[in-house]
Amino acid sequence: MGNKNYGLTYPQKNIWLVEKFNGELPINSIVGTVEINRDFDSTLCIDAVNNVIKNNDALRIKFDFNKETLEQYVTEYKYKEFEVVDMSMYSQEKIEKYIIDFALQPLFFGKNCLFDFRILDYGHNKGAILMKIHHIICDAWSCSKIGSQLVDFIEKKMSNEEISDELKPSYFEFVNSEKEYEASDKYKKDEEFWREYLSGIKETTSIKSVNNNTTNANRYSIKLEESFNNDINMYCKDNKISPYVLFLAALSTYIYRIKNNNDLILGTPVLNRSNFREKNMVGMFVSTMPIRIKIEENIKFLDLAKQISLNTLTLFRHQKYPYSKTLEYVHKETDITGNLYNVVLSYQNARADLINKEKYSTTWPFVKHLNDELQIHIMDMDNTGVLNIKYDYLVDAFSEEEVKYLHTRLIAIIKNAISDLDVNVENIRIMSPEEENKILYEFNDTKVDYPKDKTVIELFEEQVKKTPNNIAIVFEGKEITYKELNDKANKIANFLRIEKGIKSNDIVALIFKRSFEMIIAILGTLKSGAAYLPIDPDFPEERIKYMIEDSNSKVVLSNIEDKYINGINIEKISKLELDKYNNEDLHKTTKLDDLAYIIYTSGTTGKPKGVMISVGNLLHIRYSAINFEGLEECKVFGCFSTYSFDISILEIFIPLTLGAKIILANEDEQKIPDLMGTLLLNNKIEVLNMTPTRMKLLLEYQNKEAFSSLKKVMLGGEVFPSSLYEELKKYSSTDIYDGYGPTEITVWSSAKKIEDINNINIGKSLPNVKSYILDNKNRLLPLLIEGELCVGGDGVAKGYYNNKETTEAKFVKFNNQDVYKTGDLSKFEFNGDLQYLGRLDSQIKLNGLRIEIEEIENVIKKYPNILHSAVTVNNDKIYAYFIASKKIEVGKLKKFLSVNLPKYMIPKFFLQMDKFPLTVLGKIDKKSLPEINNSLRRKIKLPKTALERTIYIEIVKITGIKSISVDDNFFDIGLDSLNVIELVTRLGRNDVHVTYGDIFDHPTVQELAKFLELNETSVISQNDVTNYDYTNIQKLLNINKVENIPENIKIKHFNNVLLTGVTGFLGIHILENFLRYTKGKIYCIIRNKNNKTSEERLRERLEFFFGKKYNKQIGKRIIVIDKELNEFCTNKSNKKYAEEVANDIDLVIHSAARVKHFGDRGHFFEINVNGTKNITDFCVKYNKKLVFISTLSVSGNILEGGYIEQNKVAENTIYDETSFYINQNLNNIYAYTKFLAERYVLEQVNNGLNACIIRVGNLTSRFSDGKFQINVDENAFANRIKTVLNINTIPENLYEFYLEFSPVDYAAKAVLKLSEIDEKFNVYHLFNHNHILISDFINILWYNLGIKIRVITEKEFADLITKYMKDEKKSEDISGIVIDLTRDNRLNYKTNTKIKSDFTINLLKKIGFMWPEVDQEYLIKYFNYLKKIKFLKF
Repeated sequence: MGNKNYGLTYPQKNIWLVEKFNGELPINSIVGTVEINRDFDSTLCIDAVNNVIKNNDALRIKFDFNKETLEQYVTEYKYKEFEVVDMSMYSQEKIEKYIIDFALQPLFFGKNCLFDFRILDYGHNKGAILMKIHHIICDAWSCSKIGSQLVDFIEKKMSNEEISDELKPSYFEFVNSEKEYEASDKYKKDEEFWREYLSGIKETTSIKSVNNNTTNANRYSIKLEESFNNDINMYCKDNKISPYVLFLAALSTYIYRIKNNNDLILGTPVLNRSNFREKNMVGMFVSTMPIRIKIEENIKFLDLAKQISLNTLTLFRHQKYPYSKTLEYVHKETDITGNLYNVVLSYQNARADLINKEKYSTTWPFVKHLNDELQIHIMDMDNTGVLNIKYDYLVDAFSEEEVKYLHTRLIAIIKNAISDLDVNVENIRIMSPEEENKILYEFNDTKVDYPKDKTVIELFEEQVKKTPNNIAIVFEGKEITYKELNDKANKIANFLRIEKGIKSNDIVALIFKRSFEMIIAILGTLKSGAAYLPIDPDFPEERIKYMIEDSNSKVVLSNIEDKYINGINIEKISKLELDKYNNEDLHKTTKLDDLAYIIYTSGTTGKPKGVMISVGNLLHIRYSAINFEGLEECKVFGCFSTYSFDISILEIFIPLTLGAKIILANEDEQKIPDLMGTLLLNNKIEVLNMTPTRMKLLLEYQNKEAFSSLKKVMLGGEVFPSSLYEELKKYSSTDIYDGYGPTEITVWSSAKKIEDINNINIGKSLPNVKSYILDNKNRLLPLLIEGELCVGGDGVAKGYYNNKETTEAKFVKFNNQDVYKTGDLSKFEFNGDLQYLGRLDSQIKLNGLRIEIEEIENVIKKYPNILHSAVTVNNDKIYAYFIASKKIEVGKLKKFLSVNLPKYMIPKFFLQMDKFPLTVLGKIDKKSLPEINNSLRRKIKLPKTALERTIYIEIVKITGIKSISVDDNFFDIGLDSLNVIELVTRLGRNDVHVTYGDIFDHPTVQELAKFLELNETSVISQNDVTNYDYTNIQKLLNINKVENIPENIKIKHFNNVLLTGVTGFLGIHILENFLRYTKGKIYCIIRNKNNKTSEERLRERLEFFFGKKYNKQIGKRIIVIDKELNEFCTNKSNKKYAEEVANDIDLVIHSAARVKHFGDRGHFFEINVNGTKNITDFCVKYNKKLVFISTLSVSGNILEGGYIEQNKVAENTIYDETSFYINQNLNNIYAYTKFLAERYVLEQVNNGLNACIIRVGNLTSRFSDGKFQINVDENAFANRIKTVLNINTIPENLYEFYLEFSPVDYAAKAVLKLSEIDEKFNVYHLFNHNHILISDFINILWYNLGIKIRVITEKEFADLITKYMKDEKKSEDISGIVIDLTRDNRLNYKTNTKIKSDFTINLLKKIGFMWPEVDQEYLIKYFNYLKKIKFLKF
């Protein structure tokens, strides 16, 4: 055959595709052993392997990688020596580990290393042949043939039988036959068959819908019991089906039931060998085949199995057609982009024909990698009918426990089918009795007795008698006692009974602003025997009117004097003559089944629906809530929730029945972080019930001491974000609970005390609550399977007022009790915790309030000329799309909606369309609706400056929209007045100071940045820089040359030092180096900040970086100067103290600076220029040496927002220690102010000041342990690295660029070394010149951390970035480089200026300092630290 090249077969092409994506993994390795239990001879084993290689040309295949498409050829046979491993001293465990390790090492396909054989000598005349063969030249059937050939050769040699030299059939016969098949009519017929067979397919089939980021897999194996095996064999024989078909039917039934999908595609391997000759070939033949299984409703399981049996027989007649071709067609004709299946079922009985099974055996280790999420192998290798089942599963998709449960469920289905031949797929048992009992009875064993002889009102009245003079409520600084509250409520109750004839189950509507009267009216209504209906006064008039009329409210009470609703009589509480009514407790007429309150929630018809909560329901939640450990001991409860939202039930009734105090927030205190926090701080609130959104808002409050009083924080109404837990735990030791419960089950039905951010869920059912996960036909679902959460027990509401149809649909019977179908998608964890996963229908919760999407859609459709509407919710924002017969003015539409919907239900964004995208079923395809922002413009403008980027990022965080443009109006993309407060707060934290009004006056990123930079830009005038005479400064700098370095450098050791900027990343390490290497004192100027004293700030920094090692030095060697820098230097407060410090020090190290590259110019000048001038003047006045820490950014070479274009700087201009002004661009406020500061210092040096300037480069994490700065998310370099890891890609034009890592601990040490030099030198460049090439950096990532970075062309990179920008979920992944990008989305870090530090390098070397090499050990520390703090994920 020579070296003739051949193309790849289709099975080989499939393997090659996998290899290209996973070549570094053993996913394409087939590993096996032939165990030899006696008469072992290692030499004979090597000969046997060589004989197999000689006789099977597939094992001599090599690949030609130089062709456009991969080709293969056969090499001549050459005898090979194979390694013999002496394992005579190995334990069995060690032997098994060796084999597994061998299996997990990938073959080097790219080097044509396609197999590896080793001979294992166990001693005692035993051993094995261990083989690993690449799947591209071999399949499992071939391996069984190889095993047989090895044993046959050994046996014949030992028996002195003749060994045939006849070659086995050539694999290239199959290669040629495949080409013939492609040209045949059979190929065309097969193609037509598969296209017809798969027509109409809509989706792939999975059990777990996960993104398979890795191929890591495990195996679970189990052997079926003999009696059960016999039952299976008998059932299959009687019904003329195979065990393979039985398991296929069971698996299909299971997926149908848990996924509600009756059109499934499962994968199955096929031998793909057409004749006897091919069955004796070694090579890669195996292919996979999609099996489509359509399940008719109510079909008998046995009938399904028989249908599958006929189906598979048909498919096997067309198995030769390449699956890859089928997939190509499906991708072209449908929306499916990946594989057709993620679940594979195989039946395997391929085995080596071993002559002597006592002497020989085979094993086939699992290589722990998969492409599919699950492969189930039904094994009958000895053809005995005894089945072993192996479950190979992706660890990203399944845990071993899940797979074990999966097995028990398949077995349960099969057992049910065997025992009942008529059972159908709808009612067949899909879990074991043990699992079913666990869910029904163990998880729902929640019964706890509680007294039912008194209502919540009676419990309150008892509390009044116990503590009449205790404060019940505090509101706006005023107080009301329990007795006063009760008296006033009794008067309201008497008014209602006497004047209005109110009785049990009547309804009283309440329209109240937050006040004492709001709670008094609630209590008074309940005391009267009526139910109260809380109505938010901000609701539109039409909605309020509807709620009052729909509920048949007998009375409407309000404390709003100017509240009028056409046709509704509203009783103003101020005008009622309440003093004439008795203030004694009333005789009780209510029963537990009577109504307590009605809360209206969103409804699908466009009208809200009233949830009826009984007196018994209310009593239940009161006793359930106080079961929270320690709640009864709490004395101060916050009340921040809207009273028409049912969390208010907990805020009002729990404290009032425990004798505690309610701190009632007014409307402003509900919303504004500073006011919320002040209320919390001043009243030492212990218990909070609120939504996560409101809690996040409260955490904006700057004085974190406010949170120290908290003991219980109960959050509900929305998904609980893990970041919120971490943030709250920083400032409080409070218990934090995640509560769940729709209004229909009385506030909460389950809750969990959160103690681990990796284990956040809605917990277990509360006392006397029962929870079930049901499918769409109200059947119980197994553990960890997603379905509808249905809740029973004492909290279940009476239904919807005046709405029998919806009540019957949502309140159903299950397990002999009433349950409420929540419409929430959930699942049971194995421990009984419930996991909330989202909504099943169009109803969602937004900021804790229930919203029915259909209601909004229906109201929009009522607007004139609108024909159709669609509403979606994303990132807590509502989007509205509509089709109309004429152009609609969005402003007028919004106004219409504001009359008919509450504010929280009005969409933020609107888009008029000509037509909606539709699904194949003709429904609106909401997933395909365009992003509104992108639809309204042709091109998104991204931020170009660092300031724009900061504003942009904060807007993205607030709005949740990642593809905004810098010219988008804030209020068009969803900002509201509350968000403006948040934006001002967030920008302030970034030292970007704006007012509330500034946002309204400059409502785009671009306008706001321009406004902020306006004064700054006017100051940064090129005239100010270019008109200066630098002659004297340049003369000073000319000394900073290598040739001027003396042989013996004069060193002057210092004793005591004054240090500024000690809380900075470099400053704190200068302090530590000083303490470690000297014995003197160090004075540190630190100001108070964020309500922390200067000493607290220093201690916090020291402990973060060095633990408590140096705490005892504070007050001894570390002297804290609690002042502003400029105040200290100018002696404004204490001239004598400044003189005392000056007399006690030898040196000043000025490290304080404002280091961001944008912000308020006044702050920059105050700190960077005036601060430097003042400290310099201080040194002049007291004749002290100054070391000024500056930056290499003064060169104009600023990698912050991309390299600033340097039009005036010639290419390859050197900027070294003799350089100052070279026509560089200084339009950056940071660089400009540092330049001016340097200039002032150099002017004073010219006048005789002893000073030097140290320009620092890119400071990175410590060399010793990798620890980085506290605010690492603000580090531009780290963010660029993060982006590279996020997208695992760099463009090839950067491949040979270098990276600078200047470890901060080395930099700090160098600063002190340079400070001791007693020469006339005045400028140093301090950065690590031991750069690392990006190419080497990439290799270290891969070989040491397993992080693979692809190198692609510039165009491919630009296309990739464009793709990320368009994908809202991914655009944040590239945020670290967005402002570095050119207009066509490329990265180009080329600059005209070349920064040099030869002078400083040589000087440092002479005084014993050398920068470290940036090696793999350092980079591993760097990355592991960033991973540890969760900045990086890999």
